[in-house]
Amino acid sequence: MENETFISCIGLLQSIFGQASPELIKYLLSKFKDIPDETFKSAVSKIIDTFRPTSQTPFPLPAHFNDAMGLSGNNRAVLAVAAVKSAGSSVGPYNSVSFGDRAIHAAINHFGGWVEVSNWHENEWKFQEKKFIEVYEANLAAGNGPEYLPGLCENDFDLKSGLLPPERKAVFLEKIKPHEMVWHGYTQLQVTQKTEPVKQQITGEVSSIADIIKSINPAVSR
Repeated sequence: MENETFISCIGLLQSIFGQASPELIKYLLSKFKDIPDETFKSAVSKIIDTFRPTSQTPFPLPAHFNDAMGLSGNNRAVLAVAAVKSAGSSVGPYNSVSFGDRAIHAAINHFGGWVEVSNWHENEWKFQEKKFIEVYEANLAAGNGPEYLPGLCENDFDLKSGLLPPERKAVFLEKIKPHEMVWHGYTQLQVTQKTEPVKQQITGEVSSIADIIKSINPAVSR
């Protein structure tokens, strides 16, 4: 998402619901920075229509943004399935892969591993998707799963690694690093809630929101 989109959207919300704290603005930016512009704009529009401020919650919280973008509850499992399907075609069975979510990895291993699941076609998914979601949600609650999933190249390398000299082994290991998949369901829910305090005071002006963004990354001008 472009910073100017974030600035205009948060500015619009502040004009309706009042000022948000600097800490909240920083957290919202870090949490949703990878969301497409149109998705964030649509979410803000939904929040304007549905959010009802109270004395305890005068400004929309991250949970309200999650709900508006379909990133909470069962929607996360649906997004996880979509990410696995996408990786099946874009990454393929030969490459190792990481979704940044151990529960996805555990679910894929439950069904035979990355090489097997990456080759699922529409018929396999139609038959297995409901069960995949159940397994994913169970592992999500338990916090189970490996850090990444090896592909065919890495599996083959494991069998032959003892035959390679150290210099060739290092080159091969570099080539088989897992592909890091970015998907909105997980990346937007895993961001830590710890934020550093900022010195600026919110005035409700767009320039103040821009100053907060710059306090996160001074090199960013937009």
